[in-house]
Amino acid sequence: MNLVRPTFLALASDACPHAVTLAEQGASRDRRHFAAGQAAHTYLEAIAQGQDPDAAAADLFAKGRDGVDAEGPLPLDAIAEGVELARRWLAKHGLPPAGALIEVPLGDGVLTTRIDVGWLEEGDDGPVVVIRDWKTSWRDDDSRVLRTQAKVQILAALATWPEAAAVRVEIANLRLGAVFGETIKRDDVRIEGWRKLLHAAAKALQGERRPSPGPVCLSCPYALVCQHVDAAPGEVVGEWIAAAARADALEKLARDATTEGPIAGVGWWAVETRTPAEGAARRLAELMGWPDAAGLLERLRLGTANVEAGLKTVFAGRTGAAEREAHLAELLTTKPSKRWGVQKS
Repeated sequence: MNLVRPTFLALASDACPHAVTLAEQGASRDRRHFAAGQAAHTYLEAIAQGQDPDAAAADLFAKGRDGVDAEGPLPLDAIAEGVELARRWLAKHGLPPAGALIEVPLGDGVLTTRIDVGWLEEGDDGPVVVIRDWKTSWRDDDSRVLRTQAKVQILAALATWPEAAAVRVEIANLRLGAVFGETIKRDDVRIEGWRKLLHAAAKALQGERRPSPGPVCLSCPYALVCQHVDAAPGEVVGEWIAAAARADALEKLARDATTEGPIAGVGWWAVETRTPAEGAARRLAELMGWPDAAGLLERLRLGTANVEAGLKTVFAGRTGAAEREAHLAELLTTKPSKRWGVQKS
């Protein structure tokens, strides 16, 4: 049996098992939203390995990345964002300990994973394996530490280091500049249950993989190339799911295709957006007869709808319409903005 990675287990869980088949076939998918994270990983990896991080980042722009997670060339702006995230992280947290393992695969004979960085340190009950994954998603926090990837890493680490008394898995959120983690002891009663379920899932994924068209197609990265999207259940609902899944995937491409100007009446348009003017919160507090609340309203960062609602409490109904509109003109200003979609005549 081939070793199964946690990314494939997650893909089958979040989309459907057929998505794994498409991934193995190298089916097309848009991965540009991962570009900043890839650049940050590459920069940190190069630093940890004593290489030139700027040259490594430049290679992503010119050539992309080779290996098991091969990628085409990445946008320079996204690379710059990732490099900045990595630099901020290093300035705050420094390098991992000397002798740390950088970007290495681990496995337990059934499952395999690749850790960003890991090391052994001494704990109260013996050696502890610390495994840290660099993440750039805003949503990665302590609530997501023990997801499938971490459980696979725990099993692989315990198999790799039989002397380890525990494994500490950590998420290093580069955007938040924070580390979230949990320590699992070797005798934790949950480990055997994780092993049985994940091994069984990995074995099942080696066999027949049936497509499961339906709502999961809406978030599947392969919706544009999957031949099963049209088989979503329910005549009308199924058609809507298929259309919505493709439209969502196509919209990302269409937005990029129209950056220089509209095509066939679709694209970006300049619009004027109303927004609270300077000092609007303080003036609103005065009009409401509550001047002491000015500081609170400023901290709440009121939006246009909040200003409108506040004025309606002071100048209510039709009788107050004229004064309400006059004060709206005072408290709101306009700023240039943009909107994407079909141009309306």
